[in-house]
Amino acid sequence: MRETASLWDATFQLGYTACRARIKSIAQEAHRALPNARIIEPASADAVDLSVVEPEDVVLLCDDDDWYHPKATAWLETVEELRNSIVLWPDAVYGFFAPKQNIVSASGLPRVRMRDRPLHETGAYSLIKTNNYALSGELLSRQPQLLRGLWGHLGAVRYLQAENPPVKTLSAPLSVVNRHPCSQLVLGRIMRSVGTEDAAVALWRLVKHYVNGPHTPLPAEYQWASRHIAGVRDVFYDALRLR
Repeated sequence: MRETASLWDATFQLGYTACRARIKSIAQEAHRALPNARIIEPASADAVDLSVVEPEDVVLLCDDDDWYHPKATAWLETVEELRNSIVLWPDAVYGFFAPKQNIVSASGLPRVRMRDRPLHETGAYSLIKTNNYALSGELLSRQPQLLRGLWGHLGAVRYLQAENPPVKTLSAPLSVVNRHPCSQLVLGRIMRSVGTEDAAVALWRLVKHYVNGPHTPLPAEYQWASRHIAGVRDVFYDALRLR
């Protein structure tokens, strides 16, 4: 990622770190709008002070660029199983690289889209992403090892498969994974797929496609994310404009 960030900085005046910071601020503004939200940014699970977690808390672990439905915590508080189970729900992907979609060249980018990911009891663990699971403060106080086990979505998948703890799945979509041009997943796949094409040109095409490419209309259940999507798109519009 350091090499790719350097390439980004050489391609755009609006640097990689500045883009990530603006995208983070959009997500944090959305998080702070959740009822009674408290945001902490520890460097690791071991750095979390569990004494500040109250039993009635809903604990959400997420990346710094994804979004929750504005009523997510209110809905989760009504889930009785939250006291004793890890709760999962279906989310959606906005941006590039919906599941099982691969690219062969940077010039053949997929459409920017919103895609639902239905969550089924079978194979649910494989659909855990960066922000579509939660646990209660009460459960965490009884089982503090859960925080380390669920730290990072890949860790959460491994933990749930190995430990098989109680899991409750919901049908309501409560979050969106934000696959924007500064996403590590997106950049990693682009840089691995450029082939003989100039990497800077591939990066430019990625951003231009994100800003100007066809955008599938948001389904009604995700209209709450439209303001966040517009804000992130403005970040990359500025990257193109300031070039």
